[in-house]
Amino acid sequence: MEIYLEEFKKMVDELNQHPKIIVTDFVINPPATAEEIKFAEKKFKLTNDMLDFYKSANGITLTWELNEPEDSVVRGNIELLPVQEIFQDWKNTIYWDDNDKYKQLHPLDFFVPEACAALNLEDSDNPDVYYHYCGEEMNTLKMDFKEYLYALLKTRGFWYWQTVVVAELTGEENTTEPENFRVNMPKLFPDFKLSEILK
Repeated sequence: MEIYLEEFKKMVDELNQHPKIIVTDFVINPPATAEEIKFAEKKFKLTNDMLDFYKSANGITLTWELNEPEDSVVRGNIELLPVQEIFQDWKNTIYWDDNDKYKQLHPLDFFVPEACAALNLEDSDNPDVYYHYCGEEMNTLKMDFKEYLYALLKTRGFWYWQTVVVAELTGEENTTEPENFRVNMPKLFPDFKLSEILK
C-alpha cells in the first residue's frame, strides 16, 4: 500500500497547485505498531490490503477548502482513523444497545462529526464500506477497503461524496449533498468520472 501513500501525496500536491483550493491540513500518521494491529485483530482479522495500508500509515487526515469561499459545502474532508480506533467499541457513538442494527459498523473514515464511512463486519472477511449518518441511516457503497481508498483519491475527499454513490445505487436523494457534488465537482476537477468509482 506504499503506492497509495504516494498517490495521496501526489493528490495533495495537485490540490496545492489548484488555483481555487487551499489545503488546510494534511497528515500521514506513522505506521501502526504490532501492538495496535494486534488490538484491532482481537475484533476482526484484517485483510491483506488493510494490513499493507496500516503498516505503512496508521491513518490519514486531509482537509481543503476554496481560497475564496463561495459556499461552505465546497470543500474536502478525509479522516482515515488509526486501526486501533476503527475496531474499538463504538457504543454510544454508532450504536446504543446490543440489538442496534448499526452495531456491526466500524468507522473507517470519520470525515465529519455526524457521518462516516464504516466497515460493516457482519458475515464477511472482506467487508463492504457503508455510508452511515450517525444513528439514522446506513447504505452500502459497494466498495471494499481497497476500493474505498481508490474512490477517496478520485473524489479528493470532496464533501459528502459518499452520498452521490448512495443516490446512484438506490435512486433516492433525500439531501442536497449529491446535487452539490454533481454541480461543483466537475467545475473543480474536470477529469473526474463518477463511473470510475461505481459498481
